[in-house]
Amino acid sequence: MKREKTFETYLIKNQTRSKSSLDLKRYAYSAINQWCKFEDKINERLKENDPDEEMEDIMQDWANHLSKNPVKTGGKMLTVQVIKQYVSSVNHYLKYRRFRTDVKNITFSKELQEERYAITREEIIEIFNAVKWKKQGYYLCLISSGARPIEILGLSKKDLEWRGDRWKALVPARLTKKGMARTIRFSKECNPYLNRFMKSERYGDMLFTGNPNLETARNNENQYLGKIREKLGGHFMDVYESTGFHKINLYCFRGYFFTRAQKMFDDDTAHALIGHGAYLQQYQRRTIDEKMELWSELESEVLVFDLEKKNQQIKKLQEANTMLADQKEELSDMLMRIRALEKDKAEKEIPAWRGKV
Repeated sequence: MKREKTFETYLIKNQTRSKSSLDLKRYAYSAINQWCKFEDKINERLKENDPDEEMEDIMQDWANHLSKNPVKTGGKMLTVQVIKQYVSSVNHYLKYRRFRTDVKNITFSKELQEERYAITREEIIEIFNAVKWKKQGYYLCLISSGARPIEILGLSKKDLEWRGDRWKALVPARLTKKGMARTIRFSKECNPYLNRFMKSERYGDMLFTGNPNLETARNNENQYLGKIREKLGGHFMDVYESTGFHKINLYCFRGYFFTRAQKMFDDDTAHALIGHGAYLQQYQRRTIDEKMELWSELESEVLVFDLEKKNQQIKKLQEANTMLADQKEELSDMLMRIRALEKDKAEKEIPAWRGKV
């Protein structure tokens, strides 16, 4: 007996996908059902001679509606990128229902690219002064590694290893966006936090959260930072005009790391360090010592409180400046002596008849 195809059976077929992927499918399906009785539209179009073209027209109307109206859940406007994800998700369901619709035939609004906000060290310190000790450790790990929030939340004790005088970690493939594991290292100022987390039994084998649902744990972290923004007020509450999202968020710490990595290395290496899939292969071919050397070079740039390395760099520059000043003074003295010698020589070479009548 042929089983009836519904959205529920579609979800069952796709149950091996990630929770975030399934959530997107549910949100998109809910959104199009709020706009029209979607299943009725499907059943009606299946009776038509050209159901695919008819359904594409419906999808186009829905995309236009989303670009002009906020979604009912949350009351926010969706970005063009999210609208594309919604349409693509619903289109995937339509293929399951045997439609041959193509997202390439759907026209979307032009995506606005606002300038991304770059958080400063001073703002990070303000945030740190307003949060609990445990959150400071979490934020420092984000800043010093450039990892995504969920990648750090999902780390367990077995993923960490003490190397030299720092902690390094292997981010498991299951936590990464592209399903590719990578090695990261934390700065020295993370040591007191990670040392304590490694000894703590509060979360069992986990370091930063006791919630097995990492999506929920990340949402909780976003909500916590939201309360801190409200507490600090002022520009901490600023949002992007096109999306309504707050400019200061957990991903600002990742951006802080990336900006400094770009200044220190070439773009490819900077992208690889933060886990962008297209650049990871050249990073993964390095030996562990070569990887650690990269992190060592970068560490002084991403320190927030521990200024030891920065002070060392300043000291070296001061010493170099002192040497240059001494050399300049030496050269000046030599120049004066040379000029004096040249003058003395010139006077001795004056002809005997010069000056006589």
